[in-house]
Amino acid sequence: MTLSDFSIKRPVFAWILMFGLIFFGLRSFKKMGVNENPGVDYPTITVSYSYDGATPAVIEKDILEPVESVLVSISGIRNMTSTANRGNGQIRLEFELHLNVDFALQEVQTLLGRAQRQLPDAVEPRTIRS
Repeated sequence: MTLSDFSIKRPVFAWILMFGLIFFGLRSFKKMGVNENPGVDYPTITVSYSYDGATPAVIEKDILEPVESVLVSISGIRNMTSTANRGNGQIRLEFELHLNVDFALQEVQTLLGRAQRQLPDAVEPRTIRS
């Protein structure tokens, strides 16, 4: 005897089973946990420069500020942070989730080529990581 045959012969059982499924389904749905702020890794690109013997103040003034002024024009940047240490500096670009990182990387490389003219000659070639 299948469930459909049993339900046709005993309709009260079918109704109780249906209401039981609806009741426990709604109860379970209300207790289901929802994470309001899930952990999301935003796409990032890090640009590093090396300038031997330079102080952090020189790195910031001669390298990071000109490069940042060029990179600000990129659309979709969520956050831009830079750090200057003795002899090197880094710029970290964090992009929105909907942005294609490969496209953003090409745009960053193009803009960094333009900014290269403003940098001192002793600066070693940049390193880009995504």
